[in-house]
Amino acid sequence: MSEYENFKKYIKEKAGIEIEVLSDEESYALGGLKFDDNGICPDCSAKKTYFVLFPHGKSAVAYISGAGQDEEKLALLIIEIAKNFFAKGEINKTDFIKSLLFGEMTASQIGRYSVKFSIPKYPAFVMLITYPEGNAEDVKNVFINYDGDGSDVFVPLSLSECAVVKFCDKSSEDYRSQSEYAEFLRQTVYEETGIPISIYIGGKVDKIADIVNSFVQAKTAKGFDNGSTSLGEIHSYKEYALMGLIEEIPKSKLKDYLALLTDENSKEIFSDKEMVATAEEFLNNSLNVSETARVLYLHRNTLIYRLDKIEKATGLNIRKFSDAVTFRLITILNKIDKG
Repeated sequence: MSEYENFKKYIKEKAGIEIEVLSDEESYALGGLKFDDNGICPDCSAKKTYFVLFPHGKSAVAYISGAGQDEEKLALLIIEIAKNFFAKGEINKTDFIKSLLFGEMTASQIGRYSVKFSIPKYPAFVMLITYPEGNAEDVKNVFINYDGDGSDVFVPLSLSECAVVKFCDKSSEDYRSQSEYAEFLRQTVYEETGIPISIYIGGKVDKIADIVNSFVQAKTAKGFDNGSTSLGEIHSYKEYALMGLIEEIPKSKLKDYLALLTDENSKEIFSDKEMVATAEEFLNNSLNVSETARVLYLHRNTLIYRLDKIEKATGLNIRKFSDAVTFRLITILNKIDKG
């Protein structure tokens, strides 16, 4: 609904007055009429009183039925109400982006506010960030310190969650991927504040008008994670594409696949959160023992012991790519089955 339609509805509900707002072409056709200093012009032949609204510095002509003194007074009253109404409608940059994320902006509003707030015409993506309640300001301060040109937007959503809209300047090569930037941000926040955060990444969009799509993807990744994944804290919606496909399989079939891929020994491993977390971190680090041990703060030998224990119980040597894929598939089946 446009801002004018909202205003018409507001006047109808509050004052019981029907008004109509003219299009630019209709307004231009009234060129022969003379408006007074208040922006009012009664037209006795048409039995209408025209008046000028000034939303956001752009004039628009509206009218009410009748052309007497009472209608002129009503028109003056409506003009004053419009000043307050449209003034309340002015928003800041953060509110604008938040409204975009929730799909609450019209095309004309998107165009106008994009110009007003100098929104870059670069591709962008959304990172949904979660953290312990009450730490929003600390997370925001770190984010602001590392926002090079100040174009990115931090949008608080709750006491423990925010969204960051990151613009991707094609001329910049600071970060090769969305995940690398997210990992840099996660590490920096933890090093500077001690606050653990999780980041869920949506896909890139070419136009700011489509940023809601990236936001939905980031929320989808968070929904699939549901706080039950490994110690890895960076999650892209692309990771969950397979999960989305598997969810389409009937529950009875999922149980059949699980029974085929697991036995009693392996079930013990897949129900052990620490072991599953270790395995998933190993997979997230491209089957690299040294890097996984570093990330998990484990001695290399301790990590190797856990990998050997997983292999003995499940028959899967997740140092091998094919077995690693099977292990990931089983963890996905388990999550969906328990969900």
